[in-house]
Amino acid sequence: MASTTAYVLARYRFRGSGLIFYMYLASMSIPTMMIIVPIFFLYGDLHLANTHSGLILLYAISSLPLSLLLLIGFFKSLPHELEESAVIDGASHYGVFFRIMLPLAMPGLITISIINILNYWNEFSYALILMNDTRKYTLPIGLAYMQGEMQYRIEFGPLFAGLMISLVPMLVMYILFQNRINEGIVAGAVK
Repeated sequence: MASTTAYVLARYRFRGSGLIFYMYLASMSIPTMMIIVPIFFLYGDLHLANTHSGLILLYAISSLPLSLLLLIGFFKSLPHELEESAVIDGASHYGVFFRIMLPLAMPGLITISIINILNYWNEFSYALILMNDTRKYTLPIGLAYMQGEMQYRIEFGPLFAGLMISLVPMLVMYILFQNRINEGIVAGAVK
């Protein structure tokens, strides 16, 4: 969703495009704790509370503003001549996007993916409020629950094993993709 919206906002000028961009930008300034109560009641009415699909939907929606902001920089940095030559060769708007622009924006997509994975792997507040079944807890909530259960006992082995399970995948991913993150952020920031 972010890539298509960012492409349209970066490449096409239409009435209201600036308003849409600034609405996404303004949504980044809303604190999580300010909207968690309305989301809780909305999810209760829609029967999305205590489901992984509801949590995934919330994560996808809340990652859009930052993703959009970074991807607009990527699409603005791509030369317009590539689009023009594709249109001359007979490509439709969809063909230009999916065959030319999206593959060229792959560093930005990888950067956004890594940033979002790191953010939502460690996310605590949404999962704490929306999940109340111990079998459906996310990793940070499960570790906090485990720590609460072991508070007055000296069983640090399982707790530290859980911490390592949560730490090692993110550490490995960050080490493997560190250059991509840095390149992606710099490439999207400079036109």
